[in-house]
Amino acid sequence: MSNEDLYAYTLSVGGKRYPCDSLVFPKTNEEWKEHFDEKWDFVDEGKNNYDPKHILKSLLTVHNNIC
Repeated sequence: MSNEDLYAYTLSVGGKRYPCDSLVFPKTNEEWKEHFDEKWDFVDEGKNNYDPKHILKSLLTVHNNIC
Protein backbone atom coordinates (compact mmCIF):
# COMPACT_ATOMS: atom_id res chain seq x y z
CA MET A 1 0.00 0.00 0.00
CA SER A 2 1.45 3.40 -0.98
CA ASN A 3 1.65 6.48 1.24
CA GLU A 4 -1.10 8.04 -0.87
CA ASP A 5 -3.32 4.99 -0.31
CA LEU A 6 -2.73 5.09 3.43
CA TYR A 7 -3.47 8.81 3.52
CA ALA A 8 -6.70 8.36 1.52
CA TYR A 9 -7.79 5.56 3.85
CA THR A 10 -7.00 7.61 6.94
CA LEU A 11 -9.09 10.50 5.63
CA SER A 12 -11.95 8.16 4.69
CA VAL A 13 -12.30 6.98 8.29
CA GLY A 14 -12.14 10.52 9.70
CA GLY A 15 -8.46 10.53 10.54
CA LYS A 16 -6.08 13.47 10.51
CA ARG A 17 -2.34 13.68 10.82
CA TYR A 18 0.36 16.34 11.06
CA PRO A 19 1.62 16.96 7.49
CA CYS A 20 5.29 17.46 8.42
CA ASP A 21 5.67 13.80 9.36
CA SER A 22 4.41 12.42 6.08
CA LEU A 23 5.57 12.14 2.52
CA VAL A 24 1.99 12.87 1.50
CA PHE A 25 0.31 16.10 2.57
CA PRO A 26 -2.55 18.32 1.41
CA LYS A 27 -1.69 20.12 -1.82
CA THR A 28 -4.77 22.22 -2.58
CA ASN A 29 -6.71 24.74 -0.53
CA GLU A 30 -9.65 22.31 -0.47
CA GLU A 31 -7.42 19.60 1.03
CA TRP A 32 -6.04 22.08 3.58
CA LYS A 33 -9.60 23.15 4.49
CA GLU A 34 -10.40 19.51 5.18
CA HIS A 35 -7.20 19.13 7.23
CA PHE A 36 -7.79 22.23 9.40
CA ASP A 37 -11.54 21.58 9.60
CA GLU A 38 -13.23 24.22 11.79
CA LYS A 39 -9.93 26.08 12.26
CA TRP A 40 -9.57 26.85 8.52
CA ASP A 41 -11.37 30.21 8.73
CA PHE A 42 -8.96 31.29 11.50
CA VAL A 43 -5.93 30.23 9.42
CA ASP A 44 -7.29 31.83 6.26
CA GLU A 45 -8.22 35.08 8.02
CA GLY A 46 -4.77 35.29 9.61
CA LYS A 47 -3.06 34.78 6.26
CA ASN A 48 -5.18 37.47 4.62
CA ASN A 49 -4.69 39.92 7.52
CA TYR A 50 -0.94 39.49 7.98
CA ASP A 51 0.10 38.76 4.40
CA PRO A 52 -2.55 40.41 2.19
CA LYS A 53 -0.28 40.41 -0.87
CA HIS A 54 0.56 36.71 -0.37
CA ILE A 55 4.28 37.39 -0.39
CA LEU A 56 5.11 34.72 2.20
CA LYS A 57 4.88 31.15 0.94
CA SER A 58 4.66 27.84 2.74
CA LEU A 59 6.72 24.82 1.79
CA LEU A 60 3.61 22.77 2.56
CA THR A 61 1.56 24.61 -0.11
CA VAL A 62 -0.85 26.28 2.33
CA HIS A 63 -2.23 29.25 0.38
CA ASN A 64 0.39 28.82 -2.35
CA ASN A 65 -2.20 28.64 -5.10
CA ILE A 66 -3.85 31.94 -4.13
CA CYS A 67 -2.74 35.07 -5.98
